[in-house]
Amino acid sequence: RTRGFVNKHLGNPEAAHQDYTTIIEHATDAKVKSDAYSSRAFCYGFMDEDDIERARAVDPTNFEPVQCKAKALVGDGRVAAAIDHVTQWMASNETHKDLARHCVFRGELYAIVFDWEASTRDYEQALATLKRTLLQKSEALLR
Repeated sequence: RTRGFVNKHLGNPEAAHQDYTTIIEHATDAKVKSDAYSSRAFCYGFMDEDDIERARAVDPTNFEPVQCKAKALVGDGRVAAAIDHVTQWMASNETHKDLARHCVFRGELYAIVFDWEASTRDYEQALATLKRTLLQKSEALLR
């Protein structure tokens, strides 16, 4: 994966694409495959929607393809669409392995369009999630 990243940034998208394809073909972990599809989706300087969809299909709980697509939408000036995209994924994904991270990312999107109330609400939810997690871990250690 690192070689793919380096190849892409050195201006060799074909080699980067092949590096990510190799990972996809050989990986057994769903998140690893999903991340590779997400990275491969941007090898040629634009978002390959098919690879983003493959990434989501391989691991629907992985936030990486959601975040990648949202960043691409922001890059195209479509911040509201990015916020909707993240919000829909959060609503449809009940596992939320890292809810605080998701809230912070969406809070940053809201800040781009100066929706301070929504941004603050997401940051507060992230903090509350982190506090709950710390409390649960502390209680587990005390047992």
